[in-house]
This record gives sequence, structure tokens and C-alpha cells, in this order.
Amino acid sequence: MRRVRIIVFVLVVGVLAAAAAIFVSYSSFDPCEWMAQDLAEHRGMPLVMARTEIRGRFLVNGVAEPDLGECMLAWWRFRAEEGPPARR
Repeated sequence: MRRVRIIVFVLVVGVLAAAAAIFVSYSSFDPCEWMAQDLAEHRGMPLVMARTEIRGRFLVNGVAEPDLGECMLAWWRFRAEEGPPARR
């Protein structure tokens, strides 16, 4: 029983650390915003233009209001194709 508690504790701490790292890096828990910030930084464009481009990508695919899952998958694909941007 003690071993299970330790494993659960380590997992919870790991999830909290990952969430804190993402929030510190992006100041948001919204994956669409993460992708917009990465795109803007990667291409050197204003954030408003990056948000508009992302919105257009979703609209071309027939998604008017992307949910968290769609934004997360799109962000993962973007990171896989473009690579992470150089952070400030």
C-alpha cells in the first residue's frame, strides 16, 4: 500500500510540475494560445496574425470552434513539423 501511495504522489507531483512549466512558458493553459505563441515566435509575426492564421487553418478543415483536444493535436503536429521555437 505504501508503494502505491509513493507512485501516486510522484505522478501527481510530475503532473503539477508539467502544468506549472507550461503556464510559466505560455502564461495560459489553452493549447490554441500555445500554438499561436509558437507560430508567432517561429515566424516572427505579430501574435494577432498568428491567431488569425490558426483560426483560418481550422476553418479550412471545417472546424469553426476548435475544442481543447483539436487544439492540442494541432499544437503537437506544429511542434513536430516546425520544432520548438527558440525561447526568449
